[in-house]
Amino acid sequence: MVQHQGEVMECTTATNEVYGPYNAKLGRRGADGNIWSGRTLIFRIIDDRVYSMHEQYLGRLKYGMAMTDRGELIFIIS
Repeated sequence: MVQHQGEVMECTTATNEVYGPYNAKLGRRGADGNIWSGRTLIFRIIDDRVYSMHEQYLGRLKYGMAMTDRGELIFIIS
């Protein structure tokens, strides 16, 4: 990307809305890849694995859906 004189270079952050079961809004996925509710970290994502804020393994993230190993929905990123 070439910046010409007089142009402003934009910086964007990637955030996605995160919803739980029954379309309950939980928070946003930040640029760091983790799930935040305001300033509170609620889920950590390391590789494809989903962890709670207390570092407990919960399940896997695949195609924007976090599911437990038993197939229960944790959250959806949209």
